Amino acid sequence: MPSLPPQTALAIEVSGAGENARRGWAAYAHQIDAFRNDGDATAQTAFREQFGLQFPQDLEALLGDDFVVAGASVAGKLHLGARAVTSAADAEHLVGAWRLRDLGSHTVPLTRTPNGIAWTGVRGVDVTRGTGALGSTATFNNAFPGYADASWALYLNTNLLPPAAVPGVLSQVSTLGVMLQPQGDLTRIYARVTAR
Repeated sequence: MPSLPPQTALAIEVSGAGENARRGWAAYAHQIDAFRNDGDATAQTAFREQFGLQFPQDLEALLGDDFVVAGASVAGKLHLGARAVTSAADAEHLVGAWRLRDLGSHTVPLTRTPNGIAWTGVRGVDVTRGTGALGSTATFNNAFPGYADASWALYLNTNLLPPAAVPGVLSQVSTLGVMLQPQGDLTRIYARVTAR
């Protein structure tokens, strides 16, 4: 997250997302399979047919070791994007499989990066590529004093969101930082809200 562009308005980062996805997929696939009425088809088959991806292996690679979703306001509209740190071989496989699918208006551009994969919004704006300056801004450091070793983090800077995207009570919030930091057998939850 600290390597995102300084104009980032919101971000969610999950470390170890791929590993967590594998565990979650087992429960999810079992539930889907219990409710299916189409003979021998399984959740894995359905996802492979619809998206051209093999689950849970491709899901694990898609989310990678570190996964971040970010949003920034560009010309008054909120644009979202995502990045995952994953192996070069996995990234190449996923980008290739994704390009072969025609998902119509729901197609999300998926591209290879030096250390993984990037998704851009349907408008093609990559809000996750930048100078790495977010982590050095006063706003970020105020939301996350001592940001390090977070297994999960949420950052919100409402000052950078389009006004229409900031409803009611949220309009009183300037920044929000929430992170989970594992410490042995415990997890420390840290949250900080800055009001306007």
